[in-house]
Amino acid sequence: MTSEDGDTGPKRTPPRRFGQLPDLAITDDFDEPLLPDEIEAWETPDDPASPADSGALKEEWPIDDLDDWPFDDPSIDVAALHKSLLESEADLAAGRTFSEEDIRARYGLPR
Repeated sequence: MTSEDGDTGPKRTPPRRFGQLPDLAITDDFDEPLLPDEIEAWETPDDPASPADSGALKEEWPIDDLDDWPFDDPSIDVAALHKSLLESEADLAAGRTFSEEDIRARYGLPR
């Protein structure tokens, strides 16, 4: 069947190579704030009866869990962390700091 503009149907698309993504477009209003009714749709849980949404987990990192944080984490070398903090404090006290301009000049970054 031919349409009004003379088109006889969908054009054949070439086969896609593995891993090739189709052309994707982002709408112009992508970064605009959501409307109040859209916010509710994104922020409310899907299943209010779910135990995970009971409100018990509202605080992801309770203070009690963070009290001993770097010291009870086996992946952190506490001695090296302490040494690094002392070096940082000594650098600050001696005025060995870098401004944004210094860093941009050193690495050739534009303003």
